[in-house]
Amino acid sequence: MYELDQRLANEILDKVDAQVRDQNPKAPKPTKDGAICIATTAEGKKFYAFSGPDGKAVFYGEIPPGGANADIKPKVTYSAS
Repeated sequence: MYELDQRLANEILDKVDAQVRDQNPKAPKPTKDGAICIATTAEGKKFYAFSGPDGKAVFYGEIPPGGANADIKPKVTYSAS
């Protein structure tokens, strides 16, 4: 199970990075040194949240049934601190 979770986490980070760069080429690159959480609801929906090492941005969203290779659309919030 660990290897599958690790692969899914890496795919999510790659997708988040690509979509963030498309929107803003100067945006800081999400890094694997941050923390990611993947959760599954009782209904089987999967969600993720990723916080980079600077702690100022949190990327989050739903993982479609096709997994991270499907079209994920990350949202982001920034901390002022």
